[in-house]
Formats: sequence, C-alpha cells, structure tokens
Amino acid sequence: MAAIGLVVDTETAMQLVDELFAWFQGFAFPEYQPEEELPRVPGNSSLCHVQVTKWLQEAGVRQDSSERSMRCGGASADVAKFTVEMLNAYADNAFESAHGPVPIVGECMACHGGGGFSDTRAKEDCTECHGNLPDPHPDMDF
Repeated sequence: MAAIGLVVDTETAMQLVDELFAWFQGFAFPEYQPEEELPRVPGNSSLCHVQVTKWLQEAGVRQDSSERSMRCGGASADVAKFTVEMLNAYADNAFESAHGPVPIVGECMACHGGGGFSDTRAKEDCTECHGNLPDPHPDMDF
C-alpha cells in the first residue's frame, strides 16, 4: 500500500487506503480461482489471519492444504485487481468511495475515538473480536 503514496497526496492516499480496507473486509474471497471452485467467504476483518481462519472453517479444510494456498493466491489477485481499478478510477477523476465502515464503528468510536478512551483508530467491526453490543465490555466498570 505504500505505492499509493507515490501516486497521490497523503490525504487522498488515506481515502484510497480506507476504501481498500473497507472493501477487503466485506469482499467474499476468492473471486479469482484458476484451478478449482473454492467457497467464497467474507472475512469481516482487515486481518489476514482472521480472514483465512474463517475461510478454513467454512471450507472445511486444513491450514496446510493446497486449497488454502489457492485461496490466498486468489485473494492476492483480487486485492491487486481492486487496487488497480481504484487507482485507474482516481486517475480518470471518477473515483468515488463505495465502501465505508460498518455502522457499529461510529458507536464504538464515540467513546474510543477521542472521548474518554482515545485508544484506537479502528475502522472495522469492533464486535468481530470484542463481542456484541449492547455491552462489549462486561468486565469494565464505567
């Protein structure tokens, strides 16, 4: 993603990176599948290991399988394709953000984004790892 900064100014680069991450979280990988039909599973995370773990569970395969390698290769191709399409749209003055944080991010960031707990810069579904609302912090006394 550092290459994006070589093409555009910092503010625009951040918008493009935000778009890429938001797309990545919701996209059902892998679209690109040259060898065999694999399940397509959205990971709901920008973290690769979370995405792969969810895919392995849904696909019912082991982490050391050839299918996992094909999934990751396909996901890499999908990310490269999306990034090139996004940069081309930007170059043609046609880029519009189509993906954004899920609504729960606004709720979490109301406290964690600068209020009493400015301890994160999250832009993805916090409940994916930190539990479901209304009380994702059952052990904390506010």
